[in-house]
Amino acid sequence: MKKILLSLLTCLAGFGMANAQYDYSSASRLDSIENALASANSRLATMRADSVHYSIWRTGRYFNVGYSIASTSSEVYNAEKAKFGVFLNKGTSYLWPRKSPIGGMLKVGLDVRWFDLQFAMYDKFARKVISNNTYNNTNTYYGWTSDMTGSSTEDSGSSHYPNYATFNHMSLLAGLFGIGPTLTVAPLTFMDNAAASLRLNVYFHFQPTFGLNAYTAKCVYAGNGVNPVDGVELPDTEEELLAECGFIAMFDWGFKLQWRTFGLGFETRWGSGKMANKTYTPYCWGQYSFNGETISMNGAAEPEGTYSRKFAESRIYLDFVF
Repeated sequence: MKKILLSLLTCLAGFGMANAQYDYSSASRLDSIENALASANSRLATMRADSVHYSIWRTGRYFNVGYSIASTSSEVYNAEKAKFGVFLNKGTSYLWPRKSPIGGMLKVGLDVRWFDLQFAMYDKFARKVISNNTYNNTNTYYGWTSDMTGSSTEDSGSSHYPNYATFNHMSLLAGLFGIGPTLTVAPLTFMDNAAASLRLNVYFHFQPTFGLNAYTAKCVYAGNGVNPVDGVELPDTEEELLAECGFIAMFDWGFKLQWRTFGLGFETRWGSGKMANKTYTPYCWGQYSFNGETISMNGAAEPEGTYSRKFAESRIYLDFVF
């Protein structure tokens, strides 16, 4: 009987130990599963935070295209306002801190504008011939007016020279590697919706720029298109390109309101530099007109010298962030 009881106790003890071992293994597996889930949730939270950060701040690369209200002036002539102007540029904003914005909404850094191209077209203008004496029924040439206010027929008689020359005026500014400070604030990052991606960016640049100031010149006869001396019909004259170029130190500041990959911005620019003065000696209808006199386009002291030219503009543009 004792042997039977001892055997039963041994079996029960073994069964209990087996159950205890099974319960321990189950608890260990549950802990492992819970740890794995916690790690996965942590990774998902990090990925979500990175996604939210990217949707707000992006990479800083941008491309702008817009309309420009431009003007230019020289030492001699007052500012000319452009009929229209267009531009495009590309750059990158390098913002810090990289991951954790100051106060959860502010980043500062440097903005590099890799290139900036602008074209502006100005009003056509003219220079009239000043002549107040005649010789053999032909006006003698005395000079040019600075605008269209002077008379080309101050005395009687006719002229086999053109009465004036017209000029189309345009400019091209090509800037490279502009750099300056920038500040971006995203004031709605606390919101858990699309409004969190709204950003305001303010910036300033110094932009080294190559400037091209160009004219197309053409002789014009104000009569009926017939040479009054010999009665020969005057053909239409060809235009001549007069190009001035030089280094322009340009500065700009502006701001843009961005949402995710799109934005709208405003910018103002200004600058000046020395440009090579261009001269024009009209050659019309197979002869040097106006007694071969030369027009100094921008009043430089030396006909082939340099002069100062200023540029200024206001811009409104579309901003594309990627």
